[in-house]
Amino acid sequence: MNRRKAGWLWAFVCVVAVATVAAWGLQGLKRGDVDPVGAAFAFAGLVVAGWSGWLSWQGLRHQESDAVAMAGRLAQAVLRAETGARAQLLGGDGTTIDVRFRFRPAAARDAAGAALEGRLSEVVSYYRQLRPGRLVITGAPGSGKTVLALELLLALLEERKPEDPVPVRLPLASWDTLPVAHPGTGPSMSAGTALDPGEAVQVIRAWVCRHLSRYRISPTTAEALMDAGLILPVLDGLDEMDAGDTPGYGSRARQALDVLNAFQRGRAKAGLVLTCRSGQYRALEALEVWAKDAVRVEISQISPDQARLFIQRRVGSTPRWQGVLETLGRAPSSPLARALSTPWRLTVAVTVHEQRDLTGAYLHSPQDLLGPVLGTDRAIRDYLLELFLRDATARHRTQRGGTYTPAQVRAWLGVLAAYLNTNAVTGRTVAGRTLSGTDLVLHELWPLAGSRPRIVHAALLAVMPLGITALYLWTDGPTLLTGLFIALALLIFGLTWSVAWPEPSWAAEVWLRTPQDRRTTGYRIQLWLVNGFASGFWGLGSVWVGFGSAGDMRYIALLLCTRRGSQALPWRLGRFLRWATDASLLRGAGIAYQFRHRELQDWLANAPTTP
Repeated sequence: MNRRKAGWLWAFVCVVAVATVAAWGLQGLKRGDVDPVGAAFAFAGLVVAGWSGWLSWQGLRHQESDAVAMAGRLAQAVLRAETGARAQLLGGDGTTIDVRFRFRPAAARDAAGAALEGRLSEVVSYYRQLRPGRLVITGAPGSGKTVLALELLLALLEERKPEDPVPVRLPLASWDTLPVAHPGTGPSMSAGTALDPGEAVQVIRAWVCRHLSRYRISPTTAEALMDAGLILPVLDGLDEMDAGDTPGYGSRARQALDVLNAFQRGRAKAGLVLTCRSGQYRALEALEVWAKDAVRVEISQISPDQARLFIQRRVGSTPRWQGVLETLGRAPSSPLARALSTPWRLTVAVTVHEQRDLTGAYLHSPQDLLGPVLGTDRAIRDYLLELFLRDATARHRTQRGGTYTPAQVRAWLGVLAAYLNTNAVTGRTVAGRTLSGTDLVLHELWPLAGSRPRIVHAALLAVMPLGITALYLWTDGPTLLTGLFIALALLIFGLTWSVAWPEPSWAAEVWLRTPQDRRTTGYRIQLWLVNGFASGFWGLGSVWVGFGSAGDMRYIALLLCTRRGSQALPWRLGRFLRWATDASLLRGAGIAYQFRHRELQDWLANAPTTP
């Protein structure tokens, strides 16, 4: 039977059901009993809802059966997201620095096909020569590791064939499915014992599938894509998995490499791309731990000549920069040359000194970089980041035309940056989950305020039955029913408290990112409220519990707990983070936000909060 005929048959069943229940219920009912007509329509609504759910499930199964088609849709979503991330990293300009990198052989088991050196503009052809396709990108802080990985990712997407895997960037700091490190208690933790490939696949599979939900990919589809080998993990930030600059043998970075070394597809090693700071990677190599069957390349420092060429290509008026250009050519070891030896700082320097006001006048002069006050590369760094924050705040208004002050932006971002840095340094875990040192996810930010949001969340949910209890006490006095409602309130409080990491529902950022998403959410809320009131207290209570038990209420509880004090955050935190992303202070990563650069995060975490 086709779907159309089945639909008509089900509609006929619904009509018969309504007529039968109505006829049966109208006989012999006294006034005050349950309304039979309402019951009939409620029953019909339940039947229709079941039919709709079955159709949706069937459609989802049909949609998810074609992994290649779903991979194509995922590729388009990743391309859109990462194109925006690239623009943010480059300061809104497409001009890149063609950084060079050199092959750094490991002690053993390098992948085949590696050339001795390469450059950003040729990274995709460099990668395609590797067998297997496993590349490790290393470099100094701010050297452009993420940009190089993004260039490779975007080039692979632009040249992708339907059967090719989709490169997906994942922040390694958020990897929370690693085996727990108990030395000597399991094969994956024992020295000299390789992790079982099947276990490695499951560990990576669970984490990647969870991350793909940020692209609105269902768990079933994500698993199908992973099983079909249609995902190429681009793993960003191995150095951000642990506190300090010298990860030891018990570090999460070492555990991650153990899993990645056992990650296979069939008999061959699975492809991947990995980024890490050079210092941390060398510390792991000293422990005889490295990415096996891979090629490690190291990004070279930007030379003064490369910096001069980039400035000349990027700026509007070269004479304004003449003093800087001459200093770079005359004194390649000067504080200015050292400060501008990374793509990140060089991009910031050009961005802030090319800003103009409404009359066309430049706001800042590049000659200020040569002043005696800026006699060290650290002083130049602080000066550039201060200008960067102030200019970004002045140039970008909120969606409703309002403005934030530099003091507000610094204070609020400082709270978030300090929270992330504390997580990174301490390796803090809450309820079995390692807190990220890079990702800001709204419904997962509640540990910033300690355990208070969990208490407030549970208390908010308990308000409904307690309010009904107060109503009954006021009208009828103490009864068995009031006792039951008090017990229900305590039960709800306890159950809510026991859920450490609730999942988001309608208020999830992925549902509220676009105007269409927000309109759809509004319709859903109205429908839920109408259904709840139509069903009475119990119906409304079920809606309230279903909504409140999700991560959305935990997010609201966080906002209630951060109204004052040193951890104060704006009430419209999501809107502020979107604004900060538009201002290029943050960057998007699915439903997560990240600081545009780790150096900016570190500076804000330690910067004074004075205007």
